[in-house]
Amino acid sequence: MDKKNVKHIIRFSIAGLFIMGLALWCMLYFRSIPSTARAGEQIVAKINAGLVSDMYGYQFELHYDKTDFEYIGGISSSIPEISTIFAKEFDTHLLVGATMIGAENGVSANKADICEITLIANNDCDLSGISVASVNVVQSDLSYHEDVMDWILSTMVKGQVGFNNTGAFD
Repeated sequence: MDKKNVKHIIRFSIAGLFIMGLALWCMLYFRSIPSTARAGEQIVAKINAGLVSDMYGYQFELHYDKTDFEYIGGISSSIPEISTIFAKEFDTHLLVGATMIGAENGVSANKADICEITLIANNDCDLSGISVASVNVVQSDLSYHEDVMDWILSTMVKGQVGFNNTGAFD
């Protein structure tokens, strides 16, 4: 083997070790984010959206098993322009909606933090039992879009670092 081939083998070996180390670090880091909650712990459900264009308001369902989780009234909009937000409890889900008020252009962004909702765990339970469904968006011209698919739910136990990406939809 000549020196040129040896140098290439050494470079690829070092690069391979670096990539394997980075992959191991990522696995350990993301496994350390709790995916369960203990009874009495508060859970923050964070809703994010991909591309939003001229969004004047929205509505979605937050699904969870009421034997495991309870909505405790903590809801906040992450979009200052869409600060009028509501939540209404139903037997199977929490209906969440928000709107702008007045003749305004809607919000546009490549990625948008939408809102945060606080629940409390009634039992020791898995956070994957929380999901988002039926996302509907209205634009400033009052056009209505049903079942928007690029909204993502992340959950975390309050006081912990990092969110679990528990998926987008039921």
